[in-house]
Amino acid sequence: MRVRLIIPALQLLISFLAPTFLWGSRHVFLSDLFCFLCIGPGLLWAWFGASLDRKAKRQLVYWVGGCTTLLGLTYLHGYFRPALEPLLTQIYFRINPDNDTFNAKREFIFLIRFLAWLAAAGLVSLISFSKTELTRLLKTLTVCLLSASAIMVLAKLSPGFHGFLEKFYNRDSSYDIWKFRSYGPFASPVEGGAVLGLALILTVGSGLLSRGWMLTALLAAGVGLLLTHAMTAVVALCVAGAYAGTQNKQRLNGRRVVLASAVVLLIFVVVLGVLYPGALSQKRVDVFARLAPWLVLVKAIGSRLDLILFGLGLPDYSVDNSYLFVFTRGGLLGVGCLLWLSWRFGVSHWRRLGAELRAALIYLAVVGLMFDVIVYRNIVYLMLAVGIPLLTFRKKDA
Repeated sequence: MRVRLIIPALQLLISFLAPTFLWGSRHVFLSDLFCFLCIGPGLLWAWFGASLDRKAKRQLVYWVGGCTTLLGLTYLHGYFRPALEPLLTQIYFRINPDNDTFNAKREFIFLIRFLAWLAAAGLVSLISFSKTELTRLLKTLTVCLLSASAIMVLAKLSPGFHGFLEKFYNRDSSYDIWKFRSYGPFASPVEGGAVLGLALILTVGSGLLSRGWMLTALLAAGVGLLLTHAMTAVVALCVAGAYAGTQNKQRLNGRRVVLASAVVLLIFVVVLGVLYPGALSQKRVDVFARLAPWLVLVKAIGSRLDLILFGLGLPDYSVDNSYLFVFTRGGLLGVGCLLWLSWRFGVSHWRRLGAELRAALIYLAVVGLMFDVIVYRNIVYLMLAVGIPLLTFRKKDA
């Protein structure tokens, strides 16, 4: 088996199942560590060992150079951002005051992490994967799905096993709103639901797996989504499924897919409401509770021209919205880059992407309205290990 297949397969397994460990007061993620250890040799291989033409190497240099420049500007501009902690804590937005003002060391770590992710994306996009290699990666992903769902079931049935997971993954279990939700190896039920939904689309929608493997992925993801109470992920899945139905060349089958998507959403809501009576009302509270922090952040950025252009830097707090995350970190410059990337690698090649990739992008666009999925580790590594290889394969196949 080739190294280029072993590395993404290991990245998937580590991202889904590996624990974190404490280094002082910081959590160290083995998935990040593995990516950091691979990216340097990978870039050297691309430059000196791979049979890349001059154009591909030039594109890689431009990509890494452009990402470094953008992240460097964002990092340096963070020194000038205002303190938002007094405003955000008034509306119950969790934030550590020590991380509100510029923290050079901590934010440099974020810079390196984001740069490693982007450099890895540029590198993987230059590698051509065969159908056999992609099938093996998708089978590895299915095994990860099955393992994660099994762990969630065990954690739900056994309080002792749940306590073991909390220690094994060094997690804070003090959130009352999560006490009825199982999320196994994931950092939160939110992350678990988002990852399971994306993995389901890529495995079942690719058409590269046998029926048995697809049914296994469907069952594992379905059980996991129910245990995480991931309403947003299910809604996004149904939206992506409905879109896929509208694109079906056979109108009757397309209408069935659209109808099935609506029925699945209805069944999920009913089952969730019956099993956990307070879950639906909590979902409604969660949605509207996000609006106040969003408005505070937008007003804070709109108060100064430099903040509008370059954002707040790389502070350590979530905004529960991928688009606002880009705007708060990189300002209009970051938003412009996101729009360009969306056009360059998504919209302009829409028909060549393949049904599963179009559905995956729609899914991420919808989930991104409620969560920072753009920087969820498992989402990033899932796209690096499977999503981008699928993208290059579909473009080559077209």
